[in-house]
Amino acid sequence: MHTRIDAAAHIVLSVSHGVDALGAGCAMYSHLLRMTKKVTLFCPSSPLDPTFAFLPWFAKVTATFPMDADVVIPFGSHQSLPSGYAGEVITMNPQWTNDALSATQMLYDWFIAHSIKINGKMANALYAGLVESTRGFGDDRCKGETFAMAHDLIGLGANHAQCVQALLHTRSLAFLRMKSKMLGRMKILLNGRVALFEVDESLLAFTGCDPRGCEVIMDEALTLTTVNVALLILEDRYGTGKIFIHSDGKIGCDTLLNPYGGEGDARGAVARIGHQQTDKMMKTLLKKITEVIG
Repeated sequence: MHTRIDAAAHIVLSVSHGVDALGAGCAMYSHLLRMTKKVTLFCPSSPLDPTFAFLPWFAKVTATFPMDADVVIPFGSHQSLPSGYAGEVITMNPQWTNDALSATQMLYDWFIAHSIKINGKMANALYAGLVESTRGFGDDRCKGETFAMAHDLIGLGANHAQCVQALLHTRSLAFLRMKSKMLGRMKILLNGRVALFEVDESLLAFTGCDPRGCEVIMDEALTLTTVNVALLILEDRYGTGKIFIHSDGKIGCDTLLNPYGGEGDARGAVARIGHQQTDKMMKTLLKKITEVIG
C-alpha cells in the first residue's frame, strides 16, 4: 500500500458515518498532508453529527466525490463509490485481521509498522476511533494490546477527557427523541433472544436523528440479559432501505447478511433491502438465528 500511495497524485479517503472510520480517515489525512499529497476526505452521508466536530479536519469532510482521483482508500464498512469511478481502490478495514477491533487500530498498527510519526492530531483522531469501536473499552474483545495502544496515543497527544465526553456523554436532542421512540416501539422476539427496531423515513424526519444514531440506540438492547441480537430496519417510503444487525458475539452478523450482499464483521453488519423484501428477509434471518442460538 505504501508504494501505491507514494505514486498517487490525488487520494480520496472514503469514510462511513462513524467515529472509528472518520477517526482513521482524519489521521490518514494528516499523514498525507505531510507528504504534500492532494487528498479529499469524502463521506457520502455528510453532513456529519456535529458531536464529531472535535476531530481534526472535521470541517474538510465533503459529500462530493472527485472523479479525477486515482486512488481511493475506504475506511469502515457500508462503502459504496460512485458508478463510473475507474480508479484504484485500496482496501483497509478491520476484517483484514482478527487482531484488530477497528479501522483506527489497524491504521495505528500500519503507522507503527512503517515507522510513521504520529502527531497530536493523528493521535486524537485514532484515540477517538478506539473509544467508539471498543464502546468505551467495555468490549470483551479488548486485550492488552488495546490498552497499550490507548496508553501510547495519550502519550502522543490524544485528549482522553475530550474524546470520552464527546462520544460517550454528549447527546443531541434529536438523538434523545429517537431513543424514546425506538425503545418504546422495540419488539422482543424468539423468547427474548432478539430485539427488533423498525424506523421509517418519517420518523427520521420527525426526530432529526441520523441512521448512525439509530445504530447506537439499538445497541442498548444488547444490555438486556437475554438479548443476543439486535435488528434495525430502516425503510423508506418505497419499501426499500437497509437492515442492520448487531450481536453480542454469539452469532456472526456478517455471516447472516452475506447472502444479501451485506458488509461488516461478526459484531455488526448491514445490507440493503430490495423493494418489498423486508418480510421475507426477516423470516429467513430469524430462522438462521434460531438455528445458531436456539
